[in-house]
Amino acid sequence: MFNSFPIPKPDSGTSGVIKSYQSGTATWTDNTTTLDIPITTVNKDKSIIKVYINTNANSDISSIAPTFVDDKTIRLNRSSGATLGSRTIYWEVVEFINVKSKQSGTFASTSGGVEQTANLSASVNPLKCLLVVHQTSTTSSNAANYFLSGSRIASASSLVFLTAGTGVVIYYQLLEFS
Repeated sequence: MFNSFPIPKPDSGTSGVIKSYQSGTATWTDNTTTLDIPITTVNKDKSIIKVYINTNANSDISSIAPTFVDDKTIRLNRSSGATLGSRTIYWEVVEFINVKSKQSGTFASTSGGVEQTANLSASVNPLKCLLVVHQTSTTSSNAANYFLSGSRIASASSLVFLTAGTGVVIYYQLLEFS
């Protein structure tokens, strides 16, 4: 199930920020590690995905990280090994106007409690960027000990992540605007 709300372009075509917005829910009913969701077509190189789960903090649940499969499908990735059960996941896809570049990928935490640097494939202007991060874990034991506690654009060529424990896989989406 999803909602699609195209946002009209301004007359000049250059003063707007958001081209389209979609949101919806998906229900995870088994212990698979991925869930594909069809969406209205977007330019994935100008879009971000955000997800969250409404859950009890004491439940055995791991984080969800989204990726684009293609311009009309998003994939939710879940930590392997943890029991998810039936959960409702809320998702949003935002497509922007005036995107200069997008870099996305994953970063595996190798140390907990210290900042770790991920190098970007191309330099960006940090003052014109939006960073969105999600996480999963490579462990199923006590997932509360394996989480991302901070992220930032450290420089034109690097991101910094702070995790509480090893085994955290960070999924990042970095948009640079014109």
